[in-house]
Amino acid sequence: MICNSCGFKNKPGNEFCIVCGDTLQREGKSFVEEQSFRKLRTCVYCGNEVSEEDNLCTVCGKSNSSFENFENYKSKNDYGIVNLKILGISIGVILVAIVIVATINLIKNPRTGTGVIPETVSADLVLEKNVSRIASKFICNCGACNKEPLSNCKCQYAIDARKYVREHLEQLQKEDEIIKTVNQIFGGLKTNI
Repeated sequence: MICNSCGFKNKPGNEFCIVCGDTLQREGKSFVEEQSFRKLRTCVYCGNEVSEEDNLCTVCGKSNSSFENFENYKSKNDYGIVNLKILGISIGVILVAIVIVATINLIKNPRTGTGVIPETVSADLVLEKNVSRIASKFICNCGACNKEPLSNCKCQYAIDARKYVREHLEQLQKEDEIIKTVNQIFGGLKTNI
């Protein structure tokens, strides 16, 4: 761009002459005025706004084929942001659902560190003594406890069997009936009782 005041040939894109400081003119318009009417494109590599006349990006040097119309770039970018928001919301909903399901499962099945539901025993010591006495007539049949006495075993199978004995003693069922039923359900009745 040639300065109208001093005649110096300035680089394209300069707004002012680097020799005299005068505003550079192009076809009767100042460079600043002309810039507002230029169509801009966006370099897809670096995001720099590039004039329609430019063949290379002035920032990264990529060719004109890597430019997009600025409006198209902006709308594509907006869609990308919307898609990211939808993805983030979807992930958040899934995580909340997982937490809710896990919480419900913990409420329904509270577990200790060993994976066994804690045994609820009665405050009635006589009842608990009778539960232990009846349970001692059985061995644990879970298959993982080395055939421990049902009264001593800590596995879930033994806890369930003792719970059954406890509930039926509380209902005042006869001991012989309880032993027969426990043997039918859980098995493991010792033969030498």
